[in-house]
Amino acid sequence: MKKTMSKTPRNKFTGILAGWDDLIQKGYGLEVSIDSKTAERNAYGANPDLCSLFAKLLGQIEKNFDTEKSSVNLAKSNWELRRALEIRKSNPSREKQLEKRVAKLSASYEAGVRDCGPLKGWFNQVPAASGYFESRQNRKNSIDLVHETKPEKEYAFIELKLDPNSGWPFYATFEILSYGFLYLFTRSNASLRERFKSPKEKQEGVLKAEKIRLIVLAPESYYSKSEQSVRVLDEFQGSIDSALREFVEKTVSNLEMGFEFRQFTNPVTTPEEIDGFQGFEPALLGARLDEHI
Repeated sequence: MKKTMSKTPRNKFTGILAGWDDLIQKGYGLEVSIDSKTAERNAYGANPDLCSLFAKLLGQIEKNFDTEKSSVNLAKSNWELRRALEIRKSNPSREKQLEKRVAKLSASYEAGVRDCGPLKGWFNQVPAASGYFESRQNRKNSIDLVHETKPEKEYAFIELKLDPNSGWPFYATFEILSYGFLYLFTRSNASLRERFKSPKEKQEGVLKAEKIRLIVLAPESYYSKSEQSVRVLDEFQGSIDSALREFVEKTVSNLEMGFEFRQFTNPVTTPEEIDGFQGFEPALLGARLDEHI
């Protein structure tokens, strides 16, 4: 009989984030892929030293970063607020469709079209680490949605989820944390600060921020499929938020960074609902999991 070999789980984080899978697994005592349903079930019962884990995650980015190579390949578009509106009709991703609809409506709103909700300052596919690592090994690190709440002062980085097939809440948490930590690394690295300090660069405003909110935004159905109670998810987000604020305060001066789960208050699960999406009502960034705005 032919013996089948068990496959080693494929790492979700690569390139500049290589090593994150192992650190997260060890931090939470997991023996399975961090994006699996088993990890989703087991992680919430763990009690990791989050500040220590966060220090290791940031240290791994610092270890992976190659100053000489990055100086050649570093993209000028990193941290630039932009709107990528084109999408192939053959693209089945509802998340991509919704993400681009939000950006398109925001562009229309700012152009004076007022047939949608107040959607000023929304951008999508904002590059966070292009050229920070050798391109063939670096996964695409672009933030789904960025909301400019207060120019040069306050921004929200958003990981958009419509279905657990693209990642359960536990994994989605570390997806959005990865962008936050790439931001921390950029702010704390002297060569990158020098690279992006030119007033001609569009990313200057983002990199001057005083407050960054890291958000996993999804419909209620997404969270319910994780089979975790609102209380469990709320406690988890609270622990991440508290440790993140403490860690960031010690890492980058004049910066506040927090984390939260939020949910849509209007339907966005079907293609028809996405096509009819007109804005976040009544909550600008969705509601908290306990349904309070």
